Amino acid sequence: MRGPDTMTADSPAAARNLTLRDFRYNPAIAEGALPVIVFWLLNLVADPRIAIAGSFVTAVIVFIRNSDSGVIRFLSAVSFTIVAGSAVVGLVLDSDKAFAAQNIVSDFSTVPLGIGTIIAGRPLVGMITRELVPAVRPFLAENHRTFIWLTLIVVGINVVTGFIRWYMLGELSTNNYVVLSRVLGLPFN
Repeated sequence: MRGPDTMTADSPAAARNLTLRDFRYNPAIAEGALPVIVFWLLNLVADPRIAIAGSFVTAVIVFIRNSDSGVIRFLSAVSFTIVAGSAVVGLVLDSDKAFAAQNIVSDFSTVPLGIGTIIAGRPLVGMITRELVPAVRPFLAENHRTFIWLTLIVVGINVVTGFIRWYMLGELSTNNYVVLSRVLGLPFN
């Protein structure tokens, strides 16, 4: 019996290998760094409230420009909600650190999101992969055990990263934290 973890040799997908053309580039992924860059630069030369506002305005522009649908759009909406909440808290408390803590919130929000998608039978990594690289659809079902394991690994990495960032935020200046937390998360986020 053929399940989501198997593919027969006569499957149309088995006849060819993936090439670079099969990968869809999404510029919104790279644009996601712009609010961080704006915050970091403005926080070097201006009041933290200006840096927070500038970063938030940039995040609004990036969010509006991201016209994708599907899981990428959903994740953008979740991220934007976290940024908006962090901006409000940062402005109310007049605290650049409260605003910078947004990526810690994002790290820990991956836990219920990742586990929830596995329970629902649609692992997060499977949904993202199949949206960004449609050519893998014939090869791997959305609920393939590889995607389940990868989603669990992503959740674990984000939990560890969240605790490391939490420690770093308490020990470093906000600007140093912003740079180093991005370096820490670069391979995984």
